[in-house]
Amino acid sequence: MALAFADGMMAQAPLSSSTATATPSPSRRASRIPVTRVERFMLTDLAPAERRRICDEAYRIHDAYFPDVDRDFFERSFFEGDTTRVFLYYGADGALAGFSTISLLRVIHEGKEHAIFKGPACVDARYRLVPRARLSSLVEALRFKLLHPWMPVAYMGMVTTPSGYRLFTSAVPRLYPSRHAPTPPAIKALLLAATRMRGFEPVDEDKLLVRAVSRIAHPERLLQSRSLADDPDVRFYLDRNPHLGELSMLMYVPCDLGNIGRGLIRMLRRHLLGDGR
Repeated sequence: MALAFADGMMAQAPLSSSTATATPSPSRRASRIPVTRVERFMLTDLAPAERRRICDEAYRIHDAYFPDVDRDFFERSFFEGDTTRVFLYYGADGALAGFSTISLLRVIHEGKEHAIFKGPACVDARYRLVPRARLSSLVEALRFKLLHPWMPVAYMGMVTTPSGYRLFTSAVPRLYPSRHAPTPPAIKALLLAATRMRGFEPVDEDKLLVRAVSRIAHPERLLQSRSLADDPDVRFYLDRNPHLGELSMLMYVPCDLGNIGRGLIRMLRRHLLGDGR
């Protein structure tokens, strides 16, 4: 999958794309089509007609999971800004399986500048985002951190589904909120400040919940999934946010060299072992 930030959403889809259905069982997971190619570019590299075409294709996937987001809002939110980086995920069948976008927000908080990545990720659930495909986002974060070694860098997102949250917990060893450790007060304050800067008002500051940007198609399918019910990270997410389709959970992923490096090692190990999680 990919990473997402401040005003972003992350979800893995049901029958088509971003967040509607249950995560497949192990047998279904094995039968899903693997993502075998990742295309990456900046929006500034595209001619207007090509940008519209790619946005249309991405919107088609997104619309299957978030049906109340119209095309214009989708483009304004996720496909604007020449410096936005786009990742397109293609399955072994050659079809577009999903996408993610990453753009950068600079936030001054308590007198210090922070670099915050933001953007959505959406993958059709008929496809499997293998570790090799997921490396691209970590590599992008590593590249930025090496160029700005003294600047605090993070990914901040609004996670819409428990399967989306689990995708992050499997990618990096450290993020917040987490079942492993409480969220440090400084990180919580930064999350809330950046969220308000983006025009979103938290509805539960303690649990870091905000109003969902759009409703999820068929949230009941997620709640009925046996594979999700058995996962401790999914249970953690649902304990904090049982209101699927109404609220999203804010998330902070530190993009320091330690967290990125361990995430890269984790993804490479899974790639070499053939683990498709």
